[in-house]
Amino acid sequence: MKVLKFILQTSSPFKSVLILMLLGVLIMAIDSNVRPYIIKLLVDKTEKFIVRDYIFLASCYIASHSLRAIFHAVVDWGATCYSARYREYVSCLALKKINKYPYSFFQDNLNGNIIANISDIFNLVPQLMIAMVCDFIHLVFLVIISLIFLAYINPLCSLLAFLWTGVFCLSLILFSLKGKVLNSKYANTRPAIFGFFSDYFTNIVSVWYFSMEVVESRKLKELTGDFRNKAFEFGKFLRKYHFTQGLITTLYMLINLSFLGFLKEVQEISPGDFTLIFLINYKIGEMLASISQQITPFFVNWGAVKQAVNIFDYQYEIVTNENAPSLIVTKGIIQFDKVIFIHKEREELFQNDSLTIYSGEKVGLVGYSGAGKTTFVNLIMRLHELHEGRILIDGQNISAVNLQSLRGAISIISQDLSLFHRSIADNIKYGSPTATKEQIVQAAIEADAHEFISKLKEGYDSIVGEKGLKLSGGQRQRVCIARAILKNSPILILDEATSQLDAITENEVQNTLWKVMDKKTTLVIAHRLTTLVKMDRILVFDKGNIVEDGTHAELLEKQGLYKKFWDIQAGIVLPMNN
Repeated sequence: MKVLKFILQTSSPFKSVLILMLLGVLIMAIDSNVRPYIIKLLVDKTEKFIVRDYIFLASCYIASHSLRAIFHAVVDWGATCYSARYREYVSCLALKKINKYPYSFFQDNLNGNIIANISDIFNLVPQLMIAMVCDFIHLVFLVIISLIFLAYINPLCSLLAFLWTGVFCLSLILFSLKGKVLNSKYANTRPAIFGFFSDYFTNIVSVWYFSMEVVESRKLKELTGDFRNKAFEFGKFLRKYHFTQGLITTLYMLINLSFLGFLKEVQEISPGDFTLIFLINYKIGEMLASISQQITPFFVNWGAVKQAVNIFDYQYEIVTNENAPSLIVTKGIIQFDKVIFIHKEREELFQNDSLTIYSGEKVGLVGYSGAGKTTFVNLIMRLHELHEGRILIDGQNISAVNLQSLRGAISIISQDLSLFHRSIADNIKYGSPTATKEQIVQAAIEADAHEFISKLKEGYDSIVGEKGLKLSGGQRQRVCIARAILKNSPILILDEATSQLDAITENEVQNTLWKVMDKKTTLVIAHRLTTLVKMDRILVFDKGNIVEDGTHAELLEKQGLYKKFWDIQAGIVLPMNN
């Protein structure tokens, strides 16, 4: 996405504030010429000093200065107001946009990179817009009005100022085009550093366990070294740029002063005209110098935003219709109708598969790691889009219903035990935001979590840390189970829901889960086949295909892949691969 297009589109809700800022800089540009003109009149009046005229011109000068101060304050207020409102708007926009991306987007991108990109848009776009309005557009207004004033005094002076400004801006454009590539390389190195830190701190325990601090430091050194080299290269370019711009301004000032001296010598201009022309040129030069200095951070910010807005260009989205009807689940019948799904850069996982999971049925999913079990339930949750076919729940195509209602009808206890950096109560309550304290406690009791929670210093108000790292794996798992129990949806998915519990606790929680499964359509992914013996059906996955379907006893009789798993496992562990 083009940066300017993105900035204009996302700033359109605040055009009234921006128009007010434009009006302010226009008044300030007019004032930058009016006050020198008043000074010209004052200088010319000194030859025939009249108190009344002096008081009038002095009053006009003070009034013009006051008006500038007022509109300067208006511009500052507008910039502050715009920045605050824009950042609020773009934060919500980013969340809404990224929420529509499939799960594969988050598998392909580091959290640190995503956060860095959102942070750059949040912080830098307001700075770019304010710079464009308060600096670049202000300069355009100032030059146009200045040329009009100069033409009124002496057309040649106006022509000189026009040529000077044109050469300066042309050199600015040429340097901008040349520095675009350098700046882009420089800006692109920054998110990689944020991504490294995100990855590093997420896996900090692994770094410690394997004593990899030195190795990781070398990796960071490589990233920061690349950042430094690109910065130095960009810095050399800027040095040439500033020298060239300074030389252009110095030469013009030499020519301008020489020409003014000549005009005064031949009495083509009055002392007031000399003062006016000099002050106007000085103001233009001051403005151009300011632009010259600010162009460096402007280009750096522009490059960072150019990199960041790519996050809004991700093409593969979960297609949603906010006005779609809500999913109504009365039975919980799940149907796969000629489903074809292909993982990005992977072979097909499901090839024209059709099956039905009936109301209240308890179905186990088994297979080698990577065989497609988790993808199967992710498709039901609509974390991915199908390539062909349909998935129906109670006869309703999940692609045609409100996405929130679909996911609201399904409770899931995943093998990913991440919790929010909030209290235990808040994490359990996530399953039902309107739940009372009593309901939260009851869910924790059913998940066998109440005992350990009660022993914590802050009890249910204890903060669990980022991803719940203050709790043990088993404790996190029980909190996740309590959350799903509280949600109490008609469809339940258990993805290795008790994998981090000890054998005794697992048996207790399994008994609880059987109660939770009552009258719910349930899918259970488990490597411990003993937990699936009581299932109504077991689906056996192999390389993305459902190769066997039946009860535990029926599958043992078939002497197929399930029987192989059962014999190898002997009630211990399912092999990771064949």
